[in-house]
Amino acid sequence: GANFAAVDLGGSGAAGIDTGVKVGLFAGGFGLFPLTPKVAIQPEAAYSQKHFTLKDPARSFSATDRWDWIEVPILLRVSFASHSSGPYVIGGPGFSYLARAKEEEGRRSFDIKDNVQKVDVSIIGGVGYAAGHFGVEARFDAGMRDLNKGLGSNITVKSRAVRANVTWTF
Repeated sequence: GANFAAVDLGGSGAAGIDTGVKVGLFAGGFGLFPLTPKVAIQPEAAYSQKHFTLKDPARSFSATDRWDWIEVPILLRVSFASHSSGPYVIGGPGFSYLARAKEEEGRRSFDIKDNVQKVDVSIIGGVGYAAGHFGVEARFDAGMRDLNKGLGSNITVKSRAVRANVTWTF
C-alpha cells in the first residue's frame, strides 16, 4: 500500500512552520482470526514509510523528513457480509517502532533518530472491500504520542497518515 503522511505540529515553536504530505511505502502481512461469521481480529506487521515536508519561510528553511517505522496494528474487522467478500470497517490500536529518521535539507542529509521518540501508539480506522482473495482498503492512522525528543523545546510532533492498501489473502 501507500502512506500519504504528514505531521501535526503544535506549541509555540511550531508557529510559521508549514507541513506537507509525502508518499511512502506500506508493506507487510496480516492474519485474520474470526470471532463470529462477521467479526474478526486482524493483527498485522508492516514496514511503514511516513515521509513529510517542513517549510519555514521566515527562516528560509525547507526540509524533507523520512521517518520509517515497523508497525504492529491489532485491529477489529467487522464485515457486512462474510469475511471473504463484501464491505467492512476496521479499527483499533497500532504500535510503531522507529527504524529510521532522516532529514534532508538541500543536498545535506542528517540522521535525527536520536531526536525522535522510538515508540508511537496510534488509533487506526478505515473501510475496505474484499472480493474473494483480493481486497482494497482506505485507513486513517493518527499517532497519539508527542514524538519530539530533541527537535525544539516548544513544539509537539504527532504522526498522521492516510493509507491506501491492496490486500491478498491465501
